[in-house]
Amino acid sequence: MTNKQMIAVLYQELPSLVGKKMDVLIRDLAENAEPHVASPMERMLEKWEITEDEGHLRLYFNLCQFVAIPILNGPVIFTQENKGTFMVTKDNRGQLEYRVSFCNEP
Repeated sequence: MTNKQMIAVLYQELPSLVGKKMDVLIRDLAENAEPHVASPMERMLEKWEITEDEGHLRLYFNLCQFVAIPILNGPVIFTQENKGTFMVTKDNRGQLEYRVSFCNEP
């Protein structure tokens, strides 16, 4: 998938997720990473944007705070599940995996 196609998918999927609860989990995939996985961060998706260089997706918790997810170094995959939408993206260069689940229920 090209970068332009991936951005088109983000513009298709993300608008309907604004205002939903999201759980953000970042996993370190490096060989020497700690085996401990942190608890997911739970927040509401206030808004989203793609950076000017199209390198990151910003998911805002409020008007100022956000998590920046790299979108150039690996695929972004959306799946639909019973409880909501699930997004997984990998930063192959940084050896990180970002898992974001958006809950259908308030």
